[in-house]
Amino acid sequence: MVLDAVEKYRVLQRDLINRVRTKFDLLLWTKEGFDLGREMKARTGPFVEIGGPSPEYKMFPRYRLDRTGKPYFVSNIDSAERVDFVADGRQMPLPDASVGALFMTSITRYYRADILKEAARILEPGGLVIMQNLVNPEDIDAAQKNGFEFFAYEFDLDPRWRAFVTSDPSDVKAVTEEVRAAARSITHTNMSSEEFDKIQNIFSPSRGIFQKPK
Repeated sequence: MVLDAVEKYRVLQRDLINRVRTKFDLLLWTKEGFDLGREMKARTGPFVEIGGPSPEYKMFPRYRLDRTGKPYFVSNIDSAERVDFVADGRQMPLPDASVGALFMTSITRYYRADILKEAARILEPGGLVIMQNLVNPEDIDAAQKNGFEFFAYEFDLDPRWRAFVTSDPSDVKAVTEEVRAAARSITHTNMSSEEFDKIQNIFSPSRGIFQKPK
C-alpha cells in the first residue's frame, strides 16, 4: 500500500512537471563536438552528487546514468535518507583526481565558487561538473577561473521572451542578459529596478555542464 501511494505521488509529480514545462521553450546549446553521453562513459572515476539526493537528472536522466556502469554516490552536508556519505561540498573527503563526474543539486549560490574550486581538485582530467540548478554568470566565471570549460546549457524560456534572444547561443552571458531584459519588460513591469535586481538571478540557464581539461 505504501509503495502504491509513493508511485501514485511520483506519477502526479511527473504529470505536473510536464504540464508546467509545456509553457516554456527550451533553448539548448552544446559546444560543437561535445557529446555528454560519450564523455560520461569515458570517465574512469565514480560519479558523486553534492547536495543530494536529487529525484531527477534533467540533462542526464537517471536511466542513462545507470547505463554508464559507473559507481554513483550521494553526499550531503546533512545526514538524510539515501545519502552515502556526509560531507561539505567545499571540503570533500576524496583524493585528488579521483571523481569522474560531479553533480551539483540545489546548491546555494553563495557556496558554488568554493565548491567549483574543490571540484577542480577532486575531478580526474576530463571530469565533468553537471549543475542541476540555476547557472548564474558568476558561476561561469568561477568555473573558468578554476580551469573548467563551459560546454552546454539548457534555458527554459517563457515563449513571449523568445523574440528578445538574438545573441549567438554560445554567448551564454549575453543570452542571460537578454532573457532578464525580456522578463523585466514583459512579465515584471510592476517592479522597480531595485526590486527586480533582487530576483534577476532566477532568470538564468536551468542547467549547465563544465569540463576539466583532459
